[in-house]
Amino acid sequence: MLVVTHFYATGPAQEFRDYLLKNNCTFTYTELPLFNSDRNFARTISYKNRKILKKQDGVGLPKLELLYHFRDFITIIFEHAHKYDMAFGFDNLSAFSLLILKKVGFIQKVVFVTVDYSPVRFGNPVLNFFYHWVDKYCCYNADVIWNSSARMNGARAKFHNIDIAKIRPCLVVDDGNPFASHKIKPYGSVDKYRLVYMGHLRKSQGVEMLLKVFYELHAWNSKVTLSILGDGELLENLKENVAKSKMSDYVFFSGYLKNHEDILRHLRKCYLAFALYEDDVNSFSKYSAVGKPKIYLGCGVPVLITDVPEIAKKIDDAGAGRIVSYNKGRIVESAKELISGKNKYLRMRENAIRFARENTWDGVFAAAIAKTSKIMEG
Repeated sequence: MLVVTHFYATGPAQEFRDYLLKNNCTFTYTELPLFNSDRNFARTISYKNRKILKKQDGVGLPKLELLYHFRDFITIIFEHAHKYDMAFGFDNLSAFSLLILKKVGFIQKVVFVTVDYSPVRFGNPVLNFFYHWVDKYCCYNADVIWNSSARMNGARAKFHNIDIAKIRPCLVVDDGNPFASHKIKPYGSVDKYRLVYMGHLRKSQGVEMLLKVFYELHAWNSKVTLSILGDGELLENLKENVAKSKMSDYVFFSGYLKNHEDILRHLRKCYLAFALYEDDVNSFSKYSAVGKPKIYLGCGVPVLITDVPEIAKKIDDAGAGRIVSYNKGRIVESAKELISGKNKYLRMRENAIRFARENTWDGVFAAAIAKTSKIMEG
């Protein structure tokens, strides 16, 4: 097998790699750094029985986005002109290159994995047109498609005139979570007043709203603190906002954390998590799976979430968190209720742990591979 993905931080492709390793699969894995990644070279590793057979790093490039895309195409075509039974492309640009290799006889089957989808991927209309043309090509030519959300194909038809009847067989392969029951902290070891946000610090993710919520909660109870785990274009502005508000002693910024386990350890100590997505038609969150809420639940942390991503209603129905409107007063009210109400919080925490146990990465991938094999055999 061959797995190709772009890379910024840990996500579904890295979880899939780890799943294959745990199951003693023989495969080759290529990571192509995104333009904003801290690494500027591609990396390919071949595995067999959990051991590295070969590791190869590409040449570093200057920060020119078009040059990165050209490099990625060349890397896939020339590094992987070998015989593969099956290849997984974890985005449309990777899958497009794999489909070319299939056309010339190197790959038998290609799975196009759509981790996220947005009607406007690039501000440049030419780039955006090309990106979605590639997406359409992959939808029409891959052997099987893994969509992270059931909303994706409808969005493709609505915004980019994709004929749903021509789309190849699709599976909804939602995000799993890193649940490990022995790592969940007992209630007595959780910091009752520690709120947390984890993820990319960019517009539409609600982190700016969360700061306003935090300021009000801290005024209500001075024990309330906030952890903001992640990096992004808003980081410096957020830090400046906190400093001006004289709240630096109560807000922790992790910045970029390379070791994902460090993030999970911190999350497991927190009391309540937030996923306050804005309802933006061009947001990835509306038409894609969002991993953040499930990671929270996998750490035993209930979540307050806006009704934007598909997963929100499932979490609310399971009692593992609560849907809140994108309104400061309503969010503050819900947070106060859970901080003050131990019994209500404990029920929600138990439901969060149950939800996570039933939606692990291992379970998600095992089911997806079984269904994919059945489609291909048929």
